[in-house]
Amino acid sequence: MRIQVGISTLVHNYVGGGTIGQITKNSVGSGYNSIVSIGITEVGHTGAGASIRGIPGPGGELQIVIDDPGSGYVDPYIWAPAPNYFNLPIRGISRRDGSTDTGDNLFVTCEVGGSKTTAIGRSEYFEVTGFEISNQGYGFLEGDVVTVVGLVTDKSLSSPIEDFELTVLDTFTDNFSYWNYGQQDYIDSIASLQDGVRTRFPLIYNGEEFSFEKNPTDEDSDSIDLNSILLIYVNTVLQVPGVSYNFNGGTSFEFTQPPLPKDDIDIYFYRGDRDNDSTLITSVNQTIKPGDDLQITKNNAYNPDSRTQNIRLVTEIASSDTVRTTTYSGAGDLDSVTPRPVAWDKQKRDIFIYGQPTYKTRDSLESIIKPDAAIIAPINSSSTVFYVDSPQPFRYESVEGGEDISQLAGRIYSQDDVFINSNEKFEEAIVEAVVDPSGQVTSLDIINPGLGYPSNTSITIGIPTTSTGSRAIVTTKFFGFDGSLILALVNNAPGQNSGYNPANPPTVLIEQPSIDYESTVGINGNTVRGYSSQITSISPLSNPIPGVPFGLRFTLNKLNDDQLITDLKAGDYVVANQTNIGSGVVAVGVNQLDIVGISTQFLDSIYKVQAVNYTSGNTVEIDVNVTTNVSGLSSTGQLGYVNFGVINSVTRDPLIARGFDIPDPIYTPDMSNFPTLVRTKGGLRDQGGIAKVV
Repeated sequence: MRIQVGISTLVHNYVGGGTIGQITKNSVGSGYNSIVSIGITEVGHTGAGASIRGIPGPGGELQIVIDDPGSGYVDPYIWAPAPNYFNLPIRGISRRDGSTDTGDNLFVTCEVGGSKTTAIGRSEYFEVTGFEISNQGYGFLEGDVVTVVGLVTDKSLSSPIEDFELTVLDTFTDNFSYWNYGQQDYIDSIASLQDGVRTRFPLIYNGEEFSFEKNPTDEDSDSIDLNSILLIYVNTVLQVPGVSYNFNGGTSFEFTQPPLPKDDIDIYFYRGDRDNDSTLITSVNQTIKPGDDLQITKNNAYNPDSRTQNIRLVTEIASSDTVRTTTYSGAGDLDSVTPRPVAWDKQKRDIFIYGQPTYKTRDSLESIIKPDAAIIAPINSSSTVFYVDSPQPFRYESVEGGEDISQLAGRIYSQDDVFINSNEKFEEAIVEAVVDPSGQVTSLDIINPGLGYPSNTSITIGIPTTSTGSRAIVTTKFFGFDGSLILALVNNAPGQNSGYNPANPPTVLIEQPSIDYESTVGINGNTVRGYSSQITSISPLSNPIPGVPFGLRFTLNKLNDDQLITDLKAGDYVVANQTNIGSGVVAVGVNQLDIVGISTQFLDSIYKVQAVNYTSGNTVEIDVNVTTNVSGLSSTGQLGYVNFGVINSVTRDPLIARGFDIPDPIYTPDMSNFPTLVRTKGGLRDQGGIAKVV
């Protein structure tokens, strides 16, 4: 390669006041490939410094730009640095497979000098006289040909006389091994407990008391040295277990010297391969807690001389089967061999233990609030994907508290008016008893026959008003095919139906059929997708799909930052609520017979998404099909909300799994016309309730 390169030399002119006003170049130089700073020096200069740049032009010649003329100059020396070809990148030219793909991250430093050959009889050009690979790169193969990017061509040439190229002759590959000892997790800060005196500190994880224990039934687990499980740093210095602190498992550790309040303490613990090397058990039902009172009582069955000890205050839960109490020296009643019963008195008031507040609150007193969601699309006995009106009940702990939500469970209830053994909607029957002047129930008057009763439904008549009377019994009853009550007869035998008041006939009770449900529905909260969104625009579709007369387009703004906008997909079912335009609508799927939702007010309804368009950021457009004429229905602003949730990979017991249809999908705010999925496992006390968030 032949290039022109040389140092630029400068003379200068200065104007009144000693400012640099014009520079005359003795030599324009060449070969510069980047902007350079022009040096200005003057012995004894006392004014403001000037700022001058050199900008490469054709052939790398410098164009001088005076950014700041400075002041106080008399006879300055102005100079430019030499062109620099350090750490130049490369570009692939060829590979043996015919492509131009080569390796990456190779950098070359070039030395440029006068040309030693004159291919066209001229020697004023320059060439690369030497090079050094400053970074070897990766991904190269033998035979790769590359060129260096950043060398400057003389302005009199349209291209280099000869390109500077490098050919890869050999490559090498590093072999290395590594060992990953597993994951670490961290314990909550103890900074608030550091007082310069205290040495024992509790282990708190995500706001909850935490205990490390071995599994005595596992040989590998039983051989673990729990003293090495913790990694404790004091002011970034790793502490030595058994020397700086002691830990034998349980819920606390002890420093050999009390840390100062200003010490920066970080506590980590070894997790290894989660659920393999270690298992986090959160379904622990708390019983005894710090603040409770315990009293070891006598046991004469083992030792006639045993005595009841004094009451002790529980100060710490050391492990799942060990507590620490206030110091007890005993009064001749210490016995560590004979088993003895313990009386337990729960904490009744808030107290201080070792200067720290201990509250009487406990998990066993927390109300269990089981969240539920409406199932908004029909399911059959083999369905493993549920569409619900909100995903929050099944991922609340993950979002709010970071807890495991992979082992949730639920129960499906049919809507309130669909019961077992009934193909029809349930309607309660109304029956009144007719009492003659003698106090006998002579007949039953069917005011409303009702619907949906099975044939074995029991009918009971209330007790007589007199103590000597006898209760009337329904002896014969008939129900129609639709579950309506057709006939009910009572016994009129003497002495078996008496003592009733004609002015106050007895109540007739008709047994209601039991609600249809399916239990043991397994839910992995990590598979749930969905979010809430605000409707910002509603407009009619100009070209609905064939077979459907009308359509609507909703523009939505996603409100949940922790969910992806693309979680909403075509074919999903959504719920529109709190809308403020429209006067009712019938929403359908792919045809007019596939009714998915009915709105009686505004546009509040269930819809099936026909098409999705992710416009930008948190905004998405969805198209839905309707049979109601919505032409001209168009508006923007705050128009309501759209929510949706999809639970994937639901597990069900095939022996009891059944279908849940939605025969009357009319939207109401309480979603009473839709099946309900309620949580029954996970959360607080592992009973389905929402877990506490600390």
